[in-house]
Amino acid sequence: MNRSIGNTDLAVHAIGLGAMPLSIEGRPSQSHAQDVIDAFVEAGGDFIDTANVYCLDNADIGHNERLIREALSRMKKRGAVMVATKGGLTRPEGRWEVDGHPQWLRTSCEKSLKDLGTDAITLYQLHAVDPQVDLAESSVSCSA
Repeated sequence: MNRSIGNTDLAVHAIGLGAMPLSIEGRPSQSHAQDVIDAFVEAGGDFIDTANVYCLDNADIGHNERLIREALSRMKKRGAVMVATKGGLTRPEGRWEVDGHPQWLRTSCEKSLKDLGTDAITLYQLHAVDPQVDLAESSVSCSA
């Protein structure tokens, strides 16, 4: 059964894959993680949630997005899977810190496009509100 995302024309299965555990501390091997993604899609899954900060630290930024790109690039169903990602956090020394400044979001989005191997992101989300940024006065655009 498909569900609409907000009040858009986008619809995905009610059960999605939250890919965070595949890339943070205690993560499985690369091949095991890709097997998980393969099994999810083969079972009919069509929505994967990721973020550029699903990684170990700032040196590993984009790990989860690259993992998903690699797994999906081998599949015939790639176009049938929606990948949603997020920006607005950083991982200095493995900590989770908020950074919702427009320049950081633009940089994060452009890197996500590259790491996902796409020229468009269907659903890009703000991971966390940054109390130091006035969202009403912020505008961000991102392109490949």
